[in-house]
Order: sequence, then C-alpha cells, then structure tokens
Amino acid sequence: MFEIKAPATSANLCCGFDTFGLAVTLYNTFKVEKCDKFIFDGKEEDINNTNNLILTSMLTTCRFLNKKPIGVKVEVKSDVPSTRGLGSSATCVVAGIIMAYKVLNIEVDIDDVFNIASSIEGHPDNVAPCIFGGTTLSYKEDTEFKYYKIHTNKKYRICAFIPRFKLSTKKARNVLPDKYSREDVVFNIQRASLLPLSLERGDSEFVKDALQDRIHEPYRKELINGYDDIVNLTKKYGFVGTYLSGAGPTIMGVYEGNINLRKLDYDIKKLKDKYDLYPLKIDFDGVKY
Repeated sequence: MFEIKAPATSANLCCGFDTFGLAVTLYNTFKVEKCDKFIFDGKEEDINNTNNLILTSMLTTCRFLNKKPIGVKVEVKSDVPSTRGLGSSATCVVAGIIMAYKVLNIEVDIDDVFNIASSIEGHPDNVAPCIFGGTTLSYKEDTEFKYYKIHTNKKYRICAFIPRFKLSTKKARNVLPDKYSREDVVFNIQRASLLPLSLERGDSEFVKDALQDRIHEPYRKELINGYDDIVNLTKKYGFVGTYLSGAGPTIMGVYEGNINLRKLDYDIKKLKDKYDLYPLKIDFDGVKY
C-alpha cells in the first residue's frame, strides 16, 4: 500500500489568465493497494465509478509507458471541494498518473507526469502547481508544455472563501467575450509582468496593484452571488487583494500579518449568501507520494 497526497490549486491569480497558479494547504489523499480489479471508494459521486479521472489518467499513463494496467483499490479522502475552482480534477489526474508508475514499479519521471497531466487537462495552470508546489507560470510551446516556478515570499497567507454553490467551468468560460480592447489587453500584460517580481520581493503595494484583471473576472463575477460582499469584507479587514480562483466561484484573499479570522468568519456568517472560510498557506512542496 502507498499514499499520494495532492494539493488543491488556484489558477489565474487574477491577471494571469490560464497562466499563473499556486498550490495551497488543502489536499486530496489517495490510499492505493494492488487488487485484481479496479475499486474506488470516496465521498464524491464522480469518484465512485470506473469512468473517473483517476482511472482514466492511470490508463493513459500505462499506454504512455507501454505497460499493461494492474488493478488497484483506491480509497479517496476528498478535502478539496469539486467544481469550486480549486483544481480538484487536477489532483485526480496527477494522482492517477503517479499511481500508474508506482503500481508498475517504475521510477516516477516528474517531468513526464507534468506533460501527461497537462495533455489530459488540456492546460497546465492547475497541474503545474499541484505537481511542483508554490507559485507557477505555465504555458504550451508548440506541442510541449512548460512551467517556471515563481519564488513567492513566505509572509503571504491565503484565505479561501468557498461558496456553498457550484459553478461549472463551461458556464464560466461561456460568459467570456471573443475579443478584447487593446486597452484591456495592455492593462493585463502590465499587471501579469508585475506580479511575479512583487510576490518574490514581498512588496505588497505592487502585489495589490497586480491583483487586478480585465480579461475574465469582470464577466465571471456576475455569476457569483455574494462576490461584492466578500471583496468588501476583505478590504475592511486589510487584505492585500482578492481574486477568483480559477473559473470560480471560490474567491481567494491574499493577506500578510495578523488578521482576526474568527471575527471575519463571524461577519461572513451574517451575509445573505453562504460562504465557508478556509484559512490556508501556500504549499511549496507539491504532490507527495
């Protein structure tokens, strides 16, 4: 038996649409043992079947390795809520790939894991931080997926404001326009250029400026009840900034120093729209196996 522990991830970081991502200290855990068939046990409905992302990713990897699949029994502890913009699918994809290597007794090639996972997901912005930890910039060059780790000052903390409703990525994609003005594109380029250096230096004034967007958040926030209430609360409590996690609906707050999280949670509970507060840190290690 072995265990794989994959962190939740938060993509975009506001200005870095489909580019930036970071891993946080919230995990899906997969306990695996060899078996004569495929058995999956977890609380999420999309895990308790043989057409789940864990198995399909494992089988894809077996084909990549040109090896016959071996049956497994997988117990999944899901602490990363699904369809909330926190990379739950990326944890399943990454775990399934690593699972294939482990049950076949093949040394894990982490760069191959990244490329296989990016191909399955269709984009690398969640799988890169899930695998490598910390904050990442990732992209596709021709047919090759690439990533770069951004050094992030460890003084920053994250609060996830997770609503009790789901938002499909497809719906969040469909609200985006087909074209953007030059002004809006330049606005995002400026801030996406600023974010990595300001995160590394811990210059919160510039991090605050960088956590702005005109490409996706102005359109997606209209799908998220309570968005303005949460953002206004974070301003009241002195957060550096907020952004939509992935396609939403989770809102991430970036802060430093001490914030009265108990009082903040009390104020959140008074809002019309129900959100759960998750105090988190950046996971700098990535997937463990």
